[in-house]
Amino acid sequence: MTHNVKSHTDTTKSYTVTITATRCACNCPDHVYRKRECKHIREAKAYEKSQNAAEFADIMGQLANRTSYSTIC
Repeated sequence: MTHNVKSHTDTTKSYTVTITATRCACNCPDHVYRKRECKHIREAKAYEKSQNAAEFADIMGQLANRTSYSTIC
């Protein structure tokens, strides 16, 4: 599935996140150059897992408070 996720630092930009069963990719500089799961991938995963807007907001709030992340893809 492909998602367009707005930049967190420049709201005029958005990034394309692609999530498949075996791979996650984003065209943001963080993911492209560092080869790690970026915040746009985490946001798209949270969106896919959520069932409604309130649950999505809760998941995003939890992600914002984390200091480390495990890579799933």
